[in-house]
Amino acid sequence: MRKKRILMVGENHIAKSGFGLYTREILSRLHKCDKYEIAELSCFNSGAHAPQVPWKVYPVMPFQDDPPEVHQKFGADGENVFGKWRFDQVVLHFKPDIVFDIRDFWMLAYQENSVLRPYFHWVIAPTVDSIPQQLNWLQTFGSADVVLAHTDWAIDYMKSVGHNINAIKSVSDSVDTDVFKPINFSLTLNRAQHFIPENAFIIGAVMRNQKRKLIPNLMGIVKNVRTLSKRTDAYLYLHTSYPEKAGWDIPSLLQEYDAYNFTLFTYYCQACKKAYASHWKGPKTVCPFCSQKSSNLPSVVHGLTDSQLKNVYNLFDIYLQYAICEGLGIPQLEAASCGVPICSVDYSAMSEVSTKLDGEKVSYALFKEMETGAFRAIPNDSEAVQIILRHMSTSKETNIKRKKNARNKILEHYSWDKTADTYMEIFDSLPFKDMWDTPLEINPAAPVPQGLSNREFVSTIVTDVIKSPHLLRTTYIQNMIRCLDEGYLQNGNNIVTFTKETAKKNLEGLLNHKATLEQLRSGKALDNSRFLKYGT
Repeated sequence: MRKKRILMVGENHIAKSGFGLYTREILSRLHKCDKYEIAELSCFNSGAHAPQVPWKVYPVMPFQDDPPEVHQKFGADGENVFGKWRFDQVVLHFKPDIVFDIRDFWMLAYQENSVLRPYFHWVIAPTVDSIPQQLNWLQTFGSADVVLAHTDWAIDYMKSVGHNINAIKSVSDSVDTDVFKPINFSLTLNRAQHFIPENAFIIGAVMRNQKRKLIPNLMGIVKNVRTLSKRTDAYLYLHTSYPEKAGWDIPSLLQEYDAYNFTLFTYYCQACKKAYASHWKGPKTVCPFCSQKSSNLPSVVHGLTDSQLKNVYNLFDIYLQYAICEGLGIPQLEAASCGVPICSVDYSAMSEVSTKLDGEKVSYALFKEMETGAFRAIPNDSEAVQIILRHMSTSKETNIKRKKNARNKILEHYSWDKTADTYMEIFDSLPFKDMWDTPLEINPAAPVPQGLSNREFVSTIVTDVIKSPHLLRTTYIQNMIRCLDEGYLQNGNNIVTFTKETAKKNLEGLLNHKATLEQLRSGKALDNSRFLKYGT
C-alpha cells in the first residue's frame, strides 16, 4: 500500500513565528516517521532560498523576478497571502489524501470553497482565542472532516455549539525543551552579554506587535511597580517587532508612559548576527559589536535563533503574557521551559496554559469587540502590579523552587512528540479516497429556469451547472444567497448592490476555474508554473 500524502498549509517553516515553529516541528516529525509523503504550502515564502528540509515545499508568494502582472494578481485578493491563489494548483499537483491547517479562520476558510474538496480529507485545528466565535466561522468548522484545536478549552467550546462540528481533541503547540532550558552558565554572564545590570528585576514579554497584545498596559504596570517598590532597577523587557503593520506606535507609547529609561528591547544585528538588549534606539541602529548600522528589532523574517531567544528568556525574573485573547501563546511555554515563572490573563488559552504551568493569573473584565463579535479580556492591571511586587519580595530559595517547578510542568504537559502522535492517530484513521482519476464534471449547458427564488437560483447553478453540490453548505455560497436576499454586499466599509447577475458572474468564474483544473487533471493541458517545481 502506498504512503498517504499529507499537505500542510501553513507559514514558512523558517518563519520566526508561532505558526512557523508549529509547521517545522510537526512536519519534521511526520516526515521522520516515514509513513507519509509530506508537502508544505508555504505562506510568506517567495522562493528566495532553496528549501533546507526533506519534504516538498510549494512557495505561496510570487518570485521576486516574476512579471508585474503576477505580483498584481497576488495583491488583488487579501487571502492570497495565506495561499488561496496557489491552493488548487498545489492540491492538483501533489494529490493529497489529507490537507490540514492549524491557523486562524480567515487564513484557512478559502480551502472550504475548493472545487477539489471531495478529493481530500480536510483536517483543521483553528485557533480559537475567545468566545463566541462568529456564526460563519462555526459553519466553516462544521464542513471539515476533523476539527482539532490548540487547547482543551477550545475543544470543549466547539463541542458545545453544534453546527455539526466534528471536534475531536487538542493538538497543543509545544516547545523544544532541549533548546529552551535554563542556561548552563551564570546569570551574571548572560546579563553582562546583554548589557543588563546583574541585580536588576526583569519583567519579560515576548510578542508580535499587534493590537491585541497589551503593550501600553505593560508599560503602565512596570511604571507602577517601580514607583511602589522604589526600585529603579526594575525593567520591562519587550522582545517585539517595530515597525509593524497595524501595530502599536512604540515611540509614542514610550513618551506617553515616560518609559524610555525602564524599557529594554532586543536588537538583532543582521551583519554580525548578534543579539543584545538596549533601551530604545529606533527601528534601526548601530551594532555595538561590529559598529555597522545594521541592528533592528527582530521580526518574523529576521529573528533570533532559538538558542539566542533562549538566552533572552533567561534574562527574565517573571514572564507576563498580557493580551485581550490568545489561541495559545507559545512564548509562555518557552519562558517556563527556561525556568521562568509565568503570569497570564485568566482568559481563554492563557488561563489553560497558566493552570497547567502553576502560573499566576490576572483577573479580567470582558468587552464585546465590534469587529469580531467576540468577548475580549480587559485585565486588572493593579492585580498584575501586586503579583509582580510579591515576586520581587520573595526569598531566593522560593524563586529557585518556582523556576524548577515551571520547568517541570512544561516537561509534564507539553511535548511536540505527543502533538505529532495525535496527528498521526487522526491521519491513520482516515481512509484513502483515491479519487484523483475521477473527472471533474461540469455541465455549462444545463438549463437554469426563470422565476427561481434566490436560493433555488444559486443551488441550481452550483448543483446542475458547476456540478459541485458540496459547495452548497459552504459559508461562501450561503453568504451569496444572503446577499441576494438582502440586495447588497458589504465589502469592508463599502456597500455595493448585489443581484442575480452579480451572483451569476461569480459562479461563472468558479465554473471556468473548475474547467481549467479538469484540463490539468486529465493531462490535456500542462502546468509549467515554476512554484510547482520549487526545490526539485
